[in-house]
Amino acid sequence: ESGTPLQKLVSFSKEHGYSGIEGLVGIPGFVGGAIAGNAGAFGYSIKNALVSVRMINPDKGIYEMSASELGLEYRAAKIPEDTVILSANMRLRKDVKEDVVKRINSFLKQKRETQPLSEMSAGCVFRNPEGTSAGRLIDEAGCKGMRIGDVEVSRMHANFFINKGDAKASDFLKLMDEVKKKVMKVFGTELEPEIRIVGKE
Repeated sequence: ESGTPLQKLVSFSKEHGYSGIEGLVGIPGFVGGAIAGNAGAFGYSIKNALVSVRMINPDKGIYEMSASELGLEYRAAKIPEDTVILSANMRLRKDVKEDVVKRINSFLKQKRETQPLSEMSAGCVFRNPEGTSAGRLIDEAGCKGMRIGDVEVSRMHANFFINKGDAKASDFLKLMDEVKKKVMKVFGTELEPEIRIVGKE
């Protein structure tokens, strides 16, 4: 189901020795969102395990699309407008359980050393520009620790915005805009959101 927490799926693969999504460990959110953003890390992405997706929209009702029809690319999928992902069919490979556990634990250790996994965030905010990382650009533009309201650019990894207590979506968006402006001013690079912004003002 699309509302399944992504880490519950990773835990299932770890517990039963299924390979294919080890690199998704530590990524926040749910399966539906992971598909919509083609979530991934460490050379893995949900695209590699996805077979098909069941969706609903006002025009077609409930229907199914194959993974190849979704146009999955770096942190993006071509999900039709006004469409909600209901569920997904995935194919994982049976592997030696100890090897799967070792990979997942190794990836999680790396993330804990470099990302603020213990704090509230929406994961990486901006997509990595070609040839570099958004986190490095944000850091070198002097944005670490920038704060609007209760939203702060992480001092551990600059591409994470932390909810310090009572963060508001409006403050999150304002901080995104300020960070984009600083990176553009320093590097001439326009950052593109990796997260999907939904809802109305």
